[in-house]
Amino acid sequence: MKLNNKGFAISSMLYSILLLFLMLIVGVLAILGNRKVILDKVKNEIVTDLTQNRAYSFSYAHKDILLANTSKVSNFTFDLLDDVKVIDQNGNVIHTEITTTSEPTFDSTKNGTYLVTYRANYQGNVIEEERTIEVIDPITYEYSYTGKEQQFVTPTNGLYQIELWGAQGGSISGKAYNQDGSVRANKLSYIGGKGAYTKGNISLGIGTNLYVYVGGTPEENTSLIASSGTKEGGYNGGASIPAGQESYGVGGGGATDVRLVNGSWNTFSGLKSRIMVAAGGGGANFRNEGYGEGNGGEGGTLNGVNGYQALVDGSYFRNDYPNGYQIGLGATQSKGGIPEDHLLNGTVQKQNANGTFGGLNATEVQSGGGGGYYSGASATHGGAGGGSSFITGYTGCNAISENSTENNLIHTGQPKHYSGYVFENSVMKSGTEGMPSYNGEEAMVGNEGNGYAKITALIIDNGKVATNLVNNSGFEEAAGWTLSNANIVSSISKSGNSSLQFQEGVTSMSSQTVISPVASHVYYGSVEFLSASTFSATDNRFEMYQSDTDNGSLLFAKKLNQTTEWMKLSSVQGLQNPNSGTWKIRNFLEGATETAYVDNLFIIDLTEIYGAGNEPSKQWCDANIHYFDGVGIVPNY
Repeated sequence: MKLNNKGFAISSMLYSILLLFLMLIVGVLAILGNRKVILDKVKNEIVTDLTQNRAYSFSYAHKDILLANTSKVSNFTFDLLDDVKVIDQNGNVIHTEITTTSEPTFDSTKNGTYLVTYRANYQGNVIEEERTIEVIDPITYEYSYTGKEQQFVTPTNGLYQIELWGAQGGSISGKAYNQDGSVRANKLSYIGGKGAYTKGNISLGIGTNLYVYVGGTPEENTSLIASSGTKEGGYNGGASIPAGQESYGVGGGGATDVRLVNGSWNTFSGLKSRIMVAAGGGGANFRNEGYGEGNGGEGGTLNGVNGYQALVDGSYFRNDYPNGYQIGLGATQSKGGIPEDHLLNGTVQKQNANGTFGGLNATEVQSGGGGGYYSGASATHGGAGGGSSFITGYTGCNAISENSTENNLIHTGQPKHYSGYVFENSVMKSGTEGMPSYNGEEAMVGNEGNGYAKITALIIDNGKVATNLVNNSGFEEAAGWTLSNANIVSSISKSGNSSLQFQEGVTSMSSQTVISPVASHVYYGSVEFLSASTFSATDNRFEMYQSDTDNGSLLFAKKLNQTTEWMKLSSVQGLQNPNSGTWKIRNFLEGATETAYVDNLFIIDLTEIYGAGNEPSKQWCDANIHYFDGVGIVPNY
């Protein structure tokens, strides 16, 4: 058949349209197929993310932790769900119900290791994660009076409980004598005001430096001969009785506090940095029997307690006796106590000086005010006032601005310290109230004698318990040590009150078995070292040893250097041939005139703590592990 040109053109167009239509259908089908693949893939990825916790996870304030046994720490509770959240990959909190299971059943009052599983059901998908909680006896770092600052470095992130006891003011006992030796009064017994108590829990990061200043109490006045010389108040803010005033009275007790800045106790930058203060009590007084004697006022809470004055009938009054004599008033949150103004012979007696921030002396006093956040007033007659206490975050406290200067104190009217730290579950007790004793197992009314401080680890995030293998490692006494050409001395110490003094020649000191080393284990040892002499020999060294070979000793330093300040010597090493029995520490000094001091001897078993093959280096230990006596905390490695 024969087609004309017109028919051919029409047929070609129809075929082209049909072909394009078929190609379009194929393309659409391909796109739909690819879309299904993509959607299925996305769906699978979402399901995988949900079921494998890729998109959602748990967030903890503390995950695997050490927890203090709550039956042995007062007013402390622990919630398994505390600060536990489910979050998405962008950090947003997913609000969903969380449940827990534990095996064995979790009990924060019983020591043991508990594995707790957290589960959350979100959009039909179960998300879960585990945490390990080890309940242990509370680990406490304790600080007694030394007359100087003491440092605490937080071993790891955690929640810490701080307890402080202020010092008692000075007391009086015995008879009082005139300058000619005649008896002025018999059977005197006037008591210094007892110290206050403060407590609180605070969250601190690893490596935080806290400085503890433990208050001192003045020596009791038993001679009672009228003296015009200076009578010192207790360390850390207890007011003294200055020279020039004939006095039978006694100075005030010092406060106990924790600071963020160190230095001398009365350095303003340090005083301004205090985050907790337990007030000291005021000193007792005797001037004339029947009208000039009395007990010191107790260290207070937000306000110090006023001093007391005795009457002829044996009763006491504070500031409500209409014709009495000046006593010291307690301090407040914004100023020191001011001596009470009483009418005497128709005139008003005033005293110029008052207690001030950190504790200053009055110009004419018979008894010294107690130290505190502000110090109590010293008194001309009767007992002195007690200081005030402070806890950052405690309702009613009046924090000092960071912009304050020594000559321009600025109060914020708020309880929060400028550092941002805040204590929780805080407690304040005046020296008139019941409070825990240092061991936490007994109760007492007010603190007698010197102050005290305790820092207890409540929740430790990723830390481990360790034991210092050296007994009496701070050389606070000679108990347990057998000395040879060495002495325990109190004149020089790194911490505490005493250190070990080595004298010229090869000197050593032995003890009962200090450590029982394992041949395959690695040990970290450190000691604080000080020398005021020049080392002339090349083989000077400090070591703990069983034999004269390095294989049987912990060699802290092979070549010792002279230092005018305390220097840390340390070592990480295994002992190739350790023997059982008595170990000695030796300062090997060949020079004839050389003397050295050591303190804070510290040895821990790294293998036991961190596991074989995972022992940290000397550099890491030096930077992260800090001295403690007995049992303490070290960070994870």
